[in-house]
Amino acid sequence: MISLKLATIRKSLYAMVLATSAITAAQAMTPTSIQMPTGPTGGGYYFLAGLIGNTIQKATGATVTVMPSAGSGENLSLIGRGDVEMTMGASNSIYPAWQGIAQWEGRAIRNYRAIMFMFPNPTVFTALESSGITSIKDLAGKRVGVGTAPVPWDTITGPFLEAHGLSYPGDIRAVYAPFGPAQQQIGDGLLDAAIATSTVVAIQELARSNRINYLTWDDNARAQLAAQYPYFISVEVPGKQLPGFKGDVYKTVDMGGPYLLVREDISDDFVYTMTKAIHENLQGLADSSATMRFVNENPQFLTQALGDFELFHDGAIRYWREVGLWKD
Repeated sequence: MISLKLATIRKSLYAMVLATSAITAAQAMTPTSIQMPTGPTGGGYYFLAGLIGNTIQKATGATVTVMPSAGSGENLSLIGRGDVEMTMGASNSIYPAWQGIAQWEGRAIRNYRAIMFMFPNPTVFTALESSGITSIKDLAGKRVGVGTAPVPWDTITGPFLEAHGLSYPGDIRAVYAPFGPAQQQIGDGLLDAAIATSTVVAIQELARSNRINYLTWDDNARAQLAAQYPYFISVEVPGKQLPGFKGDVYKTVDMGGPYLLVREDISDDFVYTMTKAIHENLQGLADSSATMRFVNENPQFLTQALGDFELFHDGAIRYWREVGLWKD
């Protein structure tokens, strides 16, 4: 599976100014129903949340309703307003939302805590071998699929290119498109290259009928990104997991894997029970969802930090400490 080398450290649709507060035992709540926004119905977040929701429901008796959403940005806004009890959020959204920077400038969202880190999202840049493009540095002047929309992709793809000495978006011809269509456009000659994650099915389809290149990352750029952005963790993907890849390992960067989040005011005991149930069913989750295989095989990353602030819920910390996975 993917191995993490550095265990270091999206404008939201809605945003509010929320101050961090200490939740006393009297204020803490034990929910009887849980609403959990995730992502589009065809996406990985939605499917995985259904599995996790069933696990939590069996363990706690609370009714868990998994809801489709626009993704991490909306999810953080919903939990920030107190409209939902749980959600999933990409670390590249959680970190700037907590800090009140980038698209959350002056509008920090902090009334949530993490239960666990879920899985890494290794980044790939692909191009046809016939294009002659072999590295990210080669993207100057090229038509590049940079993600679905300026928010949040300009704050993801932009730093990747800038770390390689390219001005973003000035040095490329940026095209906004979802991962799947962007890979198809590479095959059709409409794009020179595109960003994606290593698990995008459309890459497999592109590789079936074309020789493709996975663009190389400069090692110094990877180190710079990991140092500057706590969610851009250096990762290595075994070559056998990448269709058409020539080599043993693809060295890249995690674009910001998700955390399972819960409202801060939910009681420690309830969160402890949820955390315990998920952990004890981790093998079953991994058997049903390939995305969970990584933390099942590398459990030390379940409690991966995100910057220098305390993201995890006290109830989750108590459980992870008991099983020896909390990094004090």
